[in-house]
Amino acid sequence: MTVGFVRWPTVLLTVLCGAAVGWAVFAFMNAHSSQPSVPWAAAIAVAALAICAGALAWWTWRHLRARQELMEPSRAVALVAAGKSALLAGAFITGGYLAVAIFNCRRLDAALPRERFIVSIVAAVAGFALAAAGRILEHACRGRHNDDSDDGE
Repeated sequence: MTVGFVRWPTVLLTVLCGAAVGWAVFAFMNAHSSQPSVPWAAAIAVAALAICAGALAWWTWRHLRARQELMEPSRAVALVAAGKSALLAGAFITGGYLAVAIFNCRRLDAALPRERFIVSIVAAVAGFALAAAGRILEHACRGRHNDDSDDGE
């Protein structure tokens, strides 16, 4: 049995769901709170996750592809699951923070909306990096018999 890659329509749907949730939560907070914030800690945490996922992807690729070492099947399945999780979480985070950035881009002349916009863009870029690292990790775990096949995307 083989595990397929996360398809692009699924990733796009995840981005759109993240955008809908991000817009709804921020609009609700904005309506019921005078000044909702977008913390830098969130962007930094997502960037740290992206770095960890990228390092794991690099390590996996190096061991499985460059050195052509074998890996225990249960570990390979765990790495594929981690890659899929990072891809989908990064896509959701990217959509959510892009929605917050769009929500705030109308009022960039004021300091607080400008700061929210900047933090949201940084967090969205970090989310995209997390998604990319997840996709790379997912591809690094391909079995040797899948190397020449099309992944259906």
